[in-house]
Amino acid sequence: MIASTRFASVVVTAVILWLCVCPLGGFGGDGTARAGDWADIGVAAGPVVIINELHVNPDIKTELVEFVELHNPGTAEVDLAGWQFTQGIFYTFPAGAVLPAGGFVIVAQNPDRIRAKWGMGRFPLSSGLVFGPYGG
Repeated sequence: MIASTRFASVVVTAVILWLCVCPLGGFGGDGTARAGDWADIGVAAGPVVIINELHVNPDIKTELVEFVELHNPGTAEVDLAGWQFTQGIFYTFPAGAVLPAGGFVIVAQNPDRIRAKWGMGRFPLSSGLVFGPYGG
């Protein structure tokens, strides 16, 4: 169940995309996608950015820590400058925004709250990997 309606269209889009490209257990039938599989379904050459996680139901309901996590499974960084979320949430990546090869970025409801909650410990969040705030 989605607790926040602002993510409804993002979730629906992600689910439809997953169902279209990974029918019945993934590309190879074992639930995993391999590099050559993208070419088999006719995806154009270029950067592949995956909506990796939607954090829409925080454990403490009053915390402003909702986020969308993007992943770049490729071997080259992706220039995100000008990329936008235009449905569900609203955000435009600024000039200089980069998604590292094999890396992750977060688009946060409140970047300061994200850094306060998860910015320390084993996996500290670099300031260049947390974007926002988003609207919507």
